Amino acid sequence: MRYLITTALEESWPEKRPLLMLGEWCRRYDRRAHVSGLDTQLAPPRGMTAAEKVRDGAEVRRVVEEMLPEIGAALDAHHGGEHSVRYWRIVLGHWLIRYVSVLYNRYTALSGVIATHEIEGTTVLDTDCYSLATADSDGFVWATDDDLWNHVLYARIVEFLAIRGRTIPINRADWIRRSEQGFSRQALPVRSTGQLSSLATRLAAILLPKLARERDAFLLSTYLPASQRARLELSLGQVPQLWRPGPAPGSPPNAMVRKRLPSLARSENEFELLARELWREVIPACFVEGYRTLVTRAGELGWPRRPRFVFTSNAFDTDEQFKVWIAGKVDEGTPYIVGQHGNNYGTHQWWGAEFWPERMTPDRFITWGWRDSDSRNVPAFVFKIAGKKRRDAQSAGGLLLVEVAIPHRISPHDSDAEFAIYQAEQFRFVRALPTEVCNRLTVRLHGEYRMHQWREDQRWADQEPLISIEKGIVPIEALVNASRLVVHSYDSTGILETLAMDIPTMCFWNGGLDHLLPSARPYYELLRGAGILHDTPEAAAVAVASCWADVAGWWWGSPVRRAREAFCDQYARTERTPVRTLRAVLTAVENVQ
Repeated sequence: MRYLITTALEESWPEKRPLLMLGEWCRRYDRRAHVSGLDTQLAPPRGMTAAEKVRDGAEVRRVVEEMLPEIGAALDAHHGGEHSVRYWRIVLGHWLIRYVSVLYNRYTALSGVIATHEIEGTTVLDTDCYSLATADSDGFVWATDDDLWNHVLYARIVEFLAIRGRTIPINRADWIRRSEQGFSRQALPVRSTGQLSSLATRLAAILLPKLARERDAFLLSTYLPASQRARLELSLGQVPQLWRPGPAPGSPPNAMVRKRLPSLARSENEFELLARELWREVIPACFVEGYRTLVTRAGELGWPRRPRFVFTSNAFDTDEQFKVWIAGKVDEGTPYIVGQHGNNYGTHQWWGAEFWPERMTPDRFITWGWRDSDSRNVPAFVFKIAGKKRRDAQSAGGLLLVEVAIPHRISPHDSDAEFAIYQAEQFRFVRALPTEVCNRLTVRLHGEYRMHQWREDQRWADQEPLISIEKGIVPIEALVNASRLVVHSYDSTGILETLAMDIPTMCFWNGGLDHLLPSARPYYELLRGAGILHDTPEAAAVAVASCWADVAGWWWGSPVRRAREAFCDQYARTERTPVRTLRAVLTAVENVQ
């Protein structure tokens, strides 16, 4: 059968023609009535096994390492600067890894269907005035979920493949949304903190910097509770601060400026050649058109000019002003320390691996308990729960199932296909629960689900209309504290937190332990042996039912005690004196510089 390829846009869906849809995103839940009337086939997902993920991740990393110094040199030449590779890894590293990952995913998807299916053609909208360059790194992440942005990227790849001899017949179509010249991210809703609290925060942000000194340590987005962070700064002999970076400059992409960027070396590898040809078109505007303004604004923030050291757990990724500021300070010799951001670090073969910039660029990386052969990795404790008291048992509480939102399409593998499996397993878990437990169940959706197109709330309402759904509005801590038992349905930061807080916890996810480093698997095997981790949703449901009448008795039994304590000692430590411990780690780095 001959197929037309479609990427998602309804403008490219001709009636009564066989359509080959490249992924789950093409058949959105809110379009299911329309899609059901079409003759469609879904392309097989790519890169789904653990071996394929490791292989594809290695290829992405290889290309990133080849391109990073060349892009840095090209930007230095364009901006008239001279910076180290470490500087550009801090500034560009996360975007570049995601750019190469996204391009690899789209390229292999197209190449795969061309090789395995008889393709009649595809529809390409006339979008010559549309720019793939987003305003900043965060915008790029969100653009990867956007139908039009992806359509334009796929069109560029189709044109590239045609030059390489793999021509797909193209049906050019008028673009009906000509006012759109690029992706613009919808702002996330901001939760109100109350007028008095907001006023106090604004006043503190104005007054406290007047008491800062140029040699103060600089702490930003540490993941510590506010009281612990304030105590830490006081222990360092300085006034606690509420530093706030500003947004990246809103400079629009300029095609003529980008054409003047130095080109990169050619490559014999087809995918790498594609990545080297498209980077000038895709790199966010804050690194090209808005870079000089970005550097200027970062220098005007009033942050310490010669900080003793800099410590962050969360600003290293999409905070553009912080990144150019700390990259400059690092080139000047300022000690740079990064804290663990969540789970996966020290356990995951891809996400959280050592090649991410937060692992490669700092002088020290502070973990939540683990250590490895890299002397820069220093064990500490779970920052987010520092100083918090363990809660009392909730024998009368309900069952809480904690959900994750569909991930952004930034992985080398097909994350939408993977999430479809995840969603099906959630329904299987609920259906396997006894009625009396189901009646006490709350399914907690991730608050970010509203920003995606998966429509979890609609799916749950259609599949399990009697289940209580919490739509990410109530703080997760309040829900956890009111629950008899918490079930995590993915390998999450929440697992580390509830285990560390000694809250009765179970978990299950698809794929078992295949995503883990060999060094991490024995500790997860302990959780599996104790009945905390389960291989299937049905097994997890049976375990919940078996202990439901006496969750505390199960939780305080010897097998669970031993497994929890051994696992937490490695990956989710708590600390009785968190400020003293963290201060010692931070100042030790300062003293060896």
